[in-house]
Amino acid sequence: MIKSARHTVAIRAIAAAALVALAAPSAPALAQTFPSRPITIHSSVAAGASYEILLRTVAEDWQARTGATLIVNPMPGGLGTLAPASLLRSPADGQTVALIFAAPLTLTPQSMKTPPYDPIKDLAPVTMLTRHGLTYLANPQFQPNNVAELIAFARANPGKVTVGYAGGGSQAHMLQISSATGVTFLGVPYKSSAAFMQGLLAGEINIAIQTPGDALELLKSGKVKGLFIGSRNRSAKMPNVQSITETYPDLEGVSWFGVVARAGTPRDRIDWLNREFNLSVKTPRVQAQIDQMAYDTVAGSPDDMAEIIRKEIAVYTKIVKDYNIKID
Repeated sequence: MIKSARHTVAIRAIAAAALVALAAPSAPALAQTFPSRPITIHSSVAAGASYEILLRTVAEDWQARTGATLIVNPMPGGLGTLAPASLLRSPADGQTVALIFAAPLTLTPQSMKTPPYDPIKDLAPVTMLTRHGLTYLANPQFQPNNVAELIAFARANPGKVTVGYAGGGSQAHMLQISSATGVTFLGVPYKSSAAFMQGLLAGEINIAIQTPGDALELLKSGKVKGLFIGSRNRSAKMPNVQSITETYPDLEGVSWFGVVARAGTPRDRIDWLNREFNLSVKTPRVQAQIDQMAYDTVAGSPDDMAEIIRKEIAVYTKIVKDYNIKID
């Protein structure tokens, strides 16, 4: 049989394509190249805090479910900015991410003369994990027992009510309450929630603005009392603590926890991280912890988180300007 030159070329082309196909890895094989080593998550919450414990449960789920290793590195301080700022010293490869609460992205950089990062240009949203109301706790010896009594007491004692916090969002909410009610609080910034809780228990401050998860056990022990929570409704885990909106409907105060990567991280890696974090927080074991800590699960997409961040930056930029919030 005589083959034409054209026929011979076609056969050679098919053979070459087959060799390329054999040599090229499949899509699953490409996916297996990430993560190529343990993923490190720098956490804005201190070691031993409820959310840090939750994060370690997520790490255990990753290991059991995917074989991937998640190393939790607590990095509190700087009003939550240390963990996200650390990403700028790592490659944009998804192997290093940060757990943050809302303020280090939506408020704190806007109130700093020289912010350590641009939350939009330097960081890439991965997923918003949970949402919660800010919880105002008081030393049991402190006279007020609810928000109305607190405002009356603060009005009678201007500038003498001390409020401890470890995040810009808590500071902003305190200032919103102050502005709306005409009272003056003395804000006391701390490095971490553990530090201001020690201050509260020691009587150094009157009030501490805490997350529900870290408030629950102390409330049960009677070591502190709950004045109010900033969420729209009362928490089922602390039904005796009123919502601030019962007295002041426009003064809701909430925050959230989420994961970010460095800007420029490939989208397929962002999507992998998003999927695995979201799957983990929805497992029965992790969900039980989230419920116990009185958080609401979000577990949305990177784009959902990005949209919320953009909206909150606009809101808090106005608050920073209106209340002249400045952080040195």
